[in-house]
Amino acid sequence: MLLELHAHSHYSHRSKIKYDGIASPTDMVKAAAAKKIDAIAICDHNTNFGWKEAAKTAKKSDIEFIQGEEIDT
Repeated sequence: MLLELHAHSHYSHRSKIKYDGIASPTDMVKAAAAKKIDAIAICDHNTNFGWKEAAKTAKKSDIEFIQGEEIDT
């Protein structure tokens, strides 16, 4: 089983690191599926805005989506 357990979408872009996350959740899930990755966790900085988009695409792409969030404390 191949897993990507910590990825940032464009919702993290410039929130913490200038170039952190430039792809949409949809594009990330599609790319993971194309590379035969079984599951992807999108862990954006302090937001869950991409979860619904990623989950919808994952369902269509036959890949598991794991909801994650990197929270500043």
